[in-house]
Amino acid sequence: MVDIGGGMSLHLHCVGHGTPTVVIESGHGADGTSWSLVQSDFGRITRTCAYDRLGDGFSSGPAPEHHSFRQMAHELQALLERATIPGPYVLVAHSMGGINARLFQAEHPDEVVGMVLVDAETETSLQELIEILTSPGTPDELRALVRNDLEPWTEDLRASARPLGDMPLMVLSARGAEPTPPEFKPEQEAALRLKVIAGHEMVAHLSTNSAHAIADHSGHFIQIDAPRLVVASVKQVVEAVRTHGRVDAKALEPFLHEGPFPPRD
Repeated sequence: MVDIGGGMSLHLHCVGHGTPTVVIESGHGADGTSWSLVQSDFGRITRTCAYDRLGDGFSSGPAPEHHSFRQMAHELQALLERATIPGPYVLVAHSMGGINARLFQAEHPDEVVGMVLVDAETETSLQELIEILTSPGTPDELRALVRNDLEPWTEDLRASARPLGDMPLMVLSARGAEPTPPEFKPEQEAALRLKVIAGHEMVAHLSTNSAHAIADHSGHFIQIDAPRLVVASVKQVVEAVRTHGRVDAKALEPFLHEGPFPPRD
């Protein structure tokens, strides 16, 4: 547990040795245990640290109401400083954690030397989600979610989108047909998945040293459904940072068809 000030403490778990340090960002509502199948493998590559955000896992809580991702990025910086975990960093982020990772990189571009985004949310997918959740018949509580959370997150991402130069970047998309929330119509879910993948392709193009790969049989939690794919992606980025080399999408090909779900049509 690391005291980050203001009566708040974050749970941190680090394994391995070496540089750059991999810093893991979990998805919304998840904690560091969502990476339990892969963190030890990351630790064989380099030092790797996972943490629980406020209100999640073993960290103090509850999280502040309307806890913005900019706030979370600032809390991550406080955590790294208080725990004496120096950069450079490779950020590995899942789902909504991708927002936090990109905002952190935008505010600390000299400290972040690589990223792996695992089925991460983008401004493209968030905009499609906003349209679905504001369609006729949407319950008031979901409309409130859009107003209070999704719209501010989208604006934050748009404000932070900028070229990443030749920073090593791996972007992973899931295409497996896992169950969807009951309020989503099939055509809405299909449209959202297309927007998600299009958004991932857009983010991959922010760097001239990147690769975008699609996990055909994996659901949203690629680190659980196709862990070897995520480990290979982290290894590619870390090695590219160390050698000032380029990431190689072909290294991921043996793992693209792992996972329990059939591909979407």
